[in-house]
Amino acid sequence: MLTRYLHYLDQEGLTSYRSAGGRLAFVARHATGAEGVATFSQWLQTADKTTHTLLANLADEGFQNDSIPYVAGSDRKALITRKLAQQFHASPYVTSLSLGREREGRRDERILYTGITRPGALDPWLTELQGREAALNALYTPALLTQALLGLLRPEVPQGLIVSFCRAGIRQTYFEQGSLRFSRLSPAPEGDFSSWGEACLRETQKTLQYLSGQRWITRNTRLPVWLLLARQDFAPLLAAVEQAAQLEFHLVNLNTLCQAIGHREQLTNSDSQPLLMRLALRESRAPQLAPEASRRIHRFRQARQLIFALGVLAGLALGLSALKHYMDGRELQQQRSQLLAEIQSENLRYQQLLASLPAQPAPLDSLRSVVEAEARLHTRAIPPQAALLPLSKSLERFPDIELLQLEWDAGDAASTTSPARLVLNISAALPVAAASDPRTALQRIQAFFADLRPRVNELVLQEQPFDAESDKTLRSDAETLRKRPEFKLRLAISKERP
Repeated sequence: MLTRYLHYLDQEGLTSYRSAGGRLAFVARHATGAEGVATFSQWLQTADKTTHTLLANLADEGFQNDSIPYVAGSDRKALITRKLAQQFHASPYVTSLSLGREREGRRDERILYTGITRPGALDPWLTELQGREAALNALYTPALLTQALLGLLRPEVPQGLIVSFCRAGIRQTYFEQGSLRFSRLSPAPEGDFSSWGEACLRETQKTLQYLSGQRWITRNTRLPVWLLLARQDFAPLLAAVEQAAQLEFHLVNLNTLCQAIGHREQLTNSDSQPLLMRLALRESRAPQLAPEASRRIHRFRQARQLIFALGVLAGLALGLSALKHYMDGRELQQQRSQLLAEIQSENLRYQQLLASLPAQPAPLDSLRSVVEAEARLHTRAIPPQAALLPLSKSLERFPDIELLQLEWDAGDAASTTSPARLVLNISAALPVAAASDPRTALQRIQAFFADLRPRVNELVLQEQPFDAESDKTLRSDAETLRKRPEFKLRLAISKERP
């Protein structure tokens, strides 16, 4: 169970509470002065080593609005630090809030500087916390919790005043566009909260005059005011403030707000201290006033917790990774065993099939090489029609030429180095009548040769029917006239067509 300490500081002293399991339990009360600081120091010696949060509800609180040139990064931080030192030169308990950029001119950034103007009210308590190495995570004021309070109220107007009661006095907080602009704590009147109506009206009218003087509102503007009260105090407070001019009061049930943030006890009066303490415990991103030196132990614990958390995450990730690798390895081992069993079964089946086959005429390796050579032959060989088709086209153009004999040779088609090649050896003849005119017969053969030549890769006229040398005369004897003029060609086709 997460345990934290919350210390509530007002003008009467410091009250310590212990937060555990969603409940706030009173621990100790330390009065203002040296005696109270001494009892607080003794209590810190026995307190749990956990986180401490300090909520200071004091009247010594200053607010300054200013504008700075729009810069970012380290330049902005240095500029704001210098401005804080000028505004609150004697106090280390300071911070700043950005109010957005101006709409006109250079569009400078509007900054609210706030801090504790009397640091002596805080120094003894923070000195003890730092001396006992207590982990202080934040120093809040009720004004710095305005953003969280507005998240509960959800006002529908851009500006207004929130009034709350506590034993320290009447707290009035002015907001504008969802951001804190000003807050003041006036002394507490005598009597019960139900009798504080007149004092509340008087102090609210003072705040109204101050806002008008600062020109944050015009003189004719009706200012909405939210009163945080217990339901039993609605009637007496409303009766005292309902006749106020320029003020528009809205009553808010304090119990409803407390229950919305997890406070389980029912409030019996209009004291807003439980609400403020719950908001302080719940808030983690609100601006706070504790200097870095006072938060050093908290920073160390955060770093240690972060390292521990990263170590746990790393260990968990490594464990999950190891488990995944183990499961993957186990699955692979199962797959390997299954594959080995399948391989053994297939080998056994293969051996049984071999045993059932008749005896082979040659060894299996020799048959395999023959089959592979035959496959390569079919893959690389050129079909005869690749050469017969161009030959048939030329024969159709020369019907007087008769094909007598044709032989084809595919070469070494099984070779992987020599190119595939198909060779046709052709024997053909002209009609017998062509023998009477040798010159015309040779011209006819040359024409057939010229027609076939473009369709093949290689074409050679190997033999002619007549001797056609240039120094001899073409003549025909009686025997030659009775024979058909025959000639021979060699035709070649390769994979690469011209």
